[in-house]
Amino acid sequence: MDRYLRSLDDGVFDEEWARAFHTEDVTAEMPIGTVHGRDALLAHIRRGMALFDRTVHLGTNAVIEVDGDRATARGAQLSTHVLADGSDGPLDHSCVP
Repeated sequence: MDRYLRSLDDGVFDEEWARAFHTEDVTAEMPIGTVHGRDALLAHIRRGMALFDRTVHLGTNAVIEVDGDRATARGAQLSTHVLADGSDGPLDHSCVP
């Protein structure tokens, strides 16, 4: 999970690496919405990251539960985002499904 969050802050989102990290049937539940499926999740991340000039994602309290061939990962995240257009107005969440 730390490598995943770190990949968001490296300047260029490595979609191929993230594709290998997430299963095809991934479900991501976030405060701003829930996304089902790897392609939908990666498109969501790509659209979201395009809004920012730079980001810092800090993750903690990771708990990964394995049940056979399935796993559930949970954790806390604190994110700081600098908008790409330099504005200080409200963030347009149109990238949220």
